[in-house]
Amino acid sequence: MNNYKTTVVTPWHNPIQFKLFTDAWNIGHSCPNFLPIHDIGRMGCARTKNLGIELAIEQGAEIVIILDDDCLPTQELFAVNNEAPLQPFIDAHVASLTTPLAIPLFAQVTEPRSRGTPYEQLTVDLAPAASMGYWQDVGDYDACCQLVHGARTPMEFQRGGIFNQYFAMSGMNIAFWATDWPWFKFVDVPRFDDIWMGFVFQKYAYHHRRCISLNGPNVRHSRQSNVWENLKQEAEHLEDNETLWQKIFYFGHPEAGVLSRPALIQYLAEVSPMKIKPMIVDLL
Repeated sequence: MNNYKTTVVTPWHNPIQFKLFTDAWNIGHSCPNFLPIHDIGRMGCARTKNLGIELAIEQGAEIVIILDDDCLPTQELFAVNNEAPLQPFIDAHVASLTTPLAIPLFAQVTEPRSRGTPYEQLTVDLAPAASMGYWQDVGDYDACCQLVHGARTPMEFQRGGIFNQYFAMSGMNIAFWATDWPWFKFVDVPRFDDIWMGFVFQKYAYHHRRCISLNGPNVRHSRQSNVWENLKQEAEHLEDNETLWQKIFYFGHPEAGVLSRPALIQYLAEVSPMKIKPMIVDLL
């Protein structure tokens, strides 16, 4: 158990899938750490998650965990608590989020090492701003890779911490500090809602010398959404995705004392194609 008020936010719209989810996690009608958000009007993944996050914070959450309704407990979680696997899942994310990580920042550029290269002190300890967990069974593939490799082709995962490098931060199984809201606000663009949020959030975290922990608990991703629908949605924004992280990186001066979120969002709206401007402005 941990001493942080933690809330697991799960968006859902299909009653059958939601029952499979709650049965798998053995979640009863009253679970103090669980906040399901029913997307009744089909407003979409991003808006549903943002609503859930805001409600969780209003109810006093210090740590918010996003867990999609097709992410089920693994055997490792059952081994810790067979009756209530959600608790070790929460504890693992909290441990990942609250444990500083040694980030390698001093590069050894010769072999053997050249004069002046430290023998031991090659890292700095940084606090995580978020904790991301990975997925067993069905990987978080884009449509093209799913068609080439197959949805259940195993992925290899990088663990530890990441700092000053941008990466595709999945929002299916992830935790963050409530005090960092609204930097963690999902972007209302299908298939890129978490990825583009992640680019913005990484800019924020790295500016404040914080890392992203990749040591969160794994879940069993039980299904892949329709690959042909995904392909159509992704194709519309693949080119935008190639350069958005670069635009975010170039914003502002690296030595600036303050990173303004409104200024960053306004800048992104100005440099983004017309078709995604409304989604970017909606972050304000």
